[in-house]
Amino acid sequence: MHVFGRALASGLPIAHQALGGGGLAHFLIRLFIWHEIWRFIRYLWLIPTVGPFIVVVAVLTLIGLGVWRQQRGPRQRRGGGRADRGTGAGPLNC
Repeated sequence: MHVFGRALASGLPIAHQALGGGGLAHFLIRLFIWHEIWRFIRYLWLIPTVGPFIVVVAVLTLIGLGVWRQQRGPRQRRGGGRADRGTGAGPLNC
């Protein structure tokens, strides 16, 4: 319980405290990546005349792809397959 109390006192989310340095490094890397994504979106938005149009079309496209993917269901894996699905004749025992 001592570690839990220190995590609460530090102000950071408990998950990042519990994971130690690796979790904190992972969090910082994700934060940096999202920062760069937002900088790129701001850069596109500031293009005169067509910038906001490009950003809105890109966001709507991503939303549409997400909805389309959910409606299609889980993707089937190509290749290997499962043994109970009859993926082939197997080795020939001649």
